[in-house]
Amino acid sequence: MTYPITVAGLRRELPICRVTDELYIAGFVIFGDVELTVAAAAALNSRVPDYDLAITAESKGIPLIHEMSRQSGRNQ
Repeated sequence: MTYPITVAGLRRELPICRVTDELYIAGFVIFGDVELTVAAAAALNSRVPDYDLAITAESKGIPLIHEMSRQSGRNQ
């Protein structure tokens, strides 16, 4: 059982994970999906205003913020 999602023009099938007997969530993992990370970073960079610093709330955002920085040339 999966949940279809499209992010930055890329389609993914997310696995459905059981949390409780009555609650299921779609598991989204960006780690290891280089194609998705690169596309999502490009899409976000095209929408955000100019920035000096990028931070993320937790570890799953690290590859995305890193790629945004790399693409923008702010990886210094």
